[in-house]
Amino acid sequence: MAPVLPARAGRTLANGGSGPATGRRRQQARQPPRDTATHGLPEYLYERYTRLGYPPGVTLLIDAQTGHELSFADIKLHAETLATSLAAGLGVGPGASVAVLSRANIDILIVAIAAWTVCASVVVLPPDVLIGELHGILTAEHLPRAFFVSRDLLPVAQQTVAAIVPRESGREQPQFVVFGAGAGGPPPRDAGAGGPPPRDAGGAIHSIRDLYHMHRRSQPFARAPLTQSEAETHMAIVYYYYQRVGDGLTIASSPMSHRNVIDNYNSSLRRSPSLPSRQSPPARRDAAPPNRPATPHTPPRRPGADPSDPDEAAGDCVQALAFAVQRPHAAFRLHRTIMNIFCLGARYLFTHEFDPPRFAVAAARHAIACAELTSAEIQMLIAYLRGVGAASAAALLAPLRFVYTETSEAEEQLAAPLAELLPRVSIVRTRFGSYVEPLARSHP
Repeated sequence: MAPVLPARAGRTLANGGSGPATGRRRQQARQPPRDTATHGLPEYLYERYTRLGYPPGVTLLIDAQTGHELSFADIKLHAETLATSLAAGLGVGPGASVAVLSRANIDILIVAIAAWTVCASVVVLPPDVLIGELHGILTAEHLPRAFFVSRDLLPVAQQTVAAIVPRESGREQPQFVVFGAGAGGPPPRDAGAGGPPPRDAGGAIHSIRDLYHMHRRSQPFARAPLTQSEAETHMAIVYYYYQRVGDGLTIASSPMSHRNVIDNYNSSLRRSPSLPSRQSPPARRDAAPPNRPATPHTPPRRPGADPSDPDEAAGDCVQALAFAVQRPHAAFRLHRTIMNIFCLGARYLFTHEFDPPRFAVAAARHAIACAELTSAEIQMLIAYLRGVGAASAAALLAPLRFVYTETSEAEEQLAAPLAELLPRVSIVRTRFGSYVEPLARSHP
């Protein structure tokens, strides 16, 4: 019979020794936790919106020009269909890019989400850019795979492509997608700053509406969610915009990865970019800005709640519909608008340009309580009210309560004149002039 050896101190199962079960536990403890966070776009957007708890079918976007309305389901369906068309029809995939050279258009938001779906980046070009400046921005090595353009800027894009990659070079030509009605027929000869396009300029021309219905028999585009490393290295958007340097203007650029977009947005809201489980202990929250006005369509949340926390918004009422002039080509505006919609539940009546009489009609028709306006647009509104008489326009603008702007000058210099004409309307300054983002600090 073999002798029974005494157990070595500190090695028994009872006091945490290294038996088989304990060894497995130690091995599991050494393994890094499985990464379950959402790092990339558009998955981050969809998960944020789901946590808002909005009822199905809520209208998020309305095109003031056409009256076209889009819910979350509409936006997601259009983006997924367009992503399939980008991959299967236009050859846009991971690492590629699509350029946007267009006037304001509600479809630009969907183009960005579709590009992120196929892991492509969006290059946002100013619509008033000159052809010579485009030559300095775009190169044959980094030419976008497709150009999304408004009809009047199609010749500019075609001439730029023809100069960078001539057809006789034998290289594959970028394709063009025209916003608006069908792409058939040539654009006006005087369209754009560059005149008529050369006959051999670029590849095929599509209509955005056609791409929403192309490749119906194709399998929907699908990919695995981005890892943290991929979100840090995959480019999501590149802005090109005019920046004043001394007495002149120069073209500046701001490239942003998926992680940059998410972190930059959440940092401005002073919140964590993480998506904790609904069952996890709530993180410490900062109190909501004390002076933020509550719109008549949006009852205030519980005291001390962070309005940017999607968990706080769950089950809450839907945000008011706000009037805004779409400015997708301005620096940081395109992705911030998309983030405001999906993360904070913003709802917009978008117009392409500010026209005071049409604004008054829209305010009455859609019961607009909030409007996002620049200082120049507020001045236009004041001039319009003085011209037609505040009394005649007051009935149309009766629902309006708050005008949000991003400049301190507008808040300080225009609040009193506007209050004389519309006593129930206040001017509120927020960062980027957004009606759902925190109040701007008076002294940075």
